[in-house]
Amino acid sequence: MWFLGLITGSKIGRRFAAFLVGLFLFWVIVRQIMERGARSERLRRKAQSLDTLKRRMIRDAELDRLGADERRRRLREWARADG
Repeated sequence: MWFLGLITGSKIGRRFAAFLVGLFLFWVIVRQIMERGARSERLRRKAQSLDTLKRRMIRDAELDRLGADERRRRLREWARADG
């Protein structure tokens, strides 16, 4: 209780209390900004993952429509490109 009296009873105490309130508000704002950034990054990664999955599904469907000879030819081209 003496601390509350010290803070409200003196000019230095009131300034210190105002400083603590300002510091707390600054911390809350910084924390919210960081949480928004983390949330945004998670959403970006999920979107990227879904885009990669979509492209893979399109490619797999395209390969499924090909005949055996065409698949073999493409596999040889891919092997030459890697090697």
